[in-house]
Amino acid sequence: MASKGGDLGYISKGRMMPEFENVAFSLKNIGDVSDIVKTQFGYHIVKLTDRKAARLQTLDEVRDRIVKQIESTKRREVRQNLPQELRKKVAIVIHDDLLKDEPGAAPASPQAVPPGMPPGAVPGMPPGAAPGPGMSPGLPPGAESGAAPGMTQVPAPAGPIPHVPPAAEPQRSDTAEGPSK
Repeated sequence: MASKGGDLGYISKGRMMPEFENVAFSLKNIGDVSDIVKTQFGYHIVKLTDRKAARLQTLDEVRDRIVKQIESTKRREVRQNLPQELRKKVAIVIHDDLLKDEPGAAPASPQAVPPGMPPGAVPGMPPGAAPGPGMSPGLPPGAESGAAPGMTQVPAPAGPIPHVPPAAEPQRSDTAEGPSK
């Protein structure tokens, strides 16, 4: 490692590139220096500065490392599997008719629904029904998102929801000298 002047500390068999490891473990006496060793990471010169006999570490010595490794593995699995799990639970519906006037809108495409569902169907909703405002497609009835306990959802108006462009920026009446009077 460059931060330690190239000192790798103690190494164990099976932890380094084979060509590096073979040279490192072939050095016999403290102070011995190898010839140049080429690996996929570049060229190296190995100097033996100390040697310890191999031993089994106690559970207390390795507990933190094991816990961190298990946590890391679980986080990686969740990150890798979460998108697929969410896609199985939620129907994605693209309303191309509402996007046709948007700049950069993609051309019309078929609506995506989970396997086995008819086109246009929304999981948890009666056939032909559309979710109301604040309701998430794909959640079962009664599991509305964004509703506080004890509040009811207001049904959506019939027909498509119109596109409302964002409001224009309000004009400021103040100048560089300060607000106008």
